[in-house]
Amino acid sequence: KALRDMIPDKTLLTDEDLKKYRDNICLPGRITPMLNYYRAMIRYDLAKQSRKKLPIIETPTLFLWGEKDVALGKELTYGTDRYVKDLTLRYLPGISHLAQQHAPNLVNPMIEAFLTNHPVPEARDLEGVVASSPSPELREGL
Repeated sequence: KALRDMIPDKTLLTDEDLKKYRDNICLPGRITPMLNYYRAMIRYDLAKQSRKKLPIIETPTLFLWGEKDVALGKELTYGTDRYVKDLTLRYLPGISHLAQQHAPNLVNPMIEAFLTNHPVPEARDLEGVVASSPSPELREGL
């Protein structure tokens, strides 16, 4: 229900998709790390933690953010570039928390461009793009 509620177009997440999520989450050792993320948010004062000096992330990072995320506001992304040296941030207008499921036609080309060292397009430049399988170049690198 939580997954389906996060996607405006309910047809993008089928019953078969949900069964795959459920089956994988139920495997031994899978749900504990997911729950620990939320437990840590409750256990630690994240505002206090964020005031500590954090190390700069040196790894090139692609950050895709659905602007219609019902769980996390866009303002949480502001200032990320202070902590990530080589950051590529792309906002996805009208896209929900589950961007990969909601808009593979936007997300997949962005990830492929990033992984193949090409400029990552803006969402507005991908309107009308149809989701497809990874290119042969990307498949070879996987």
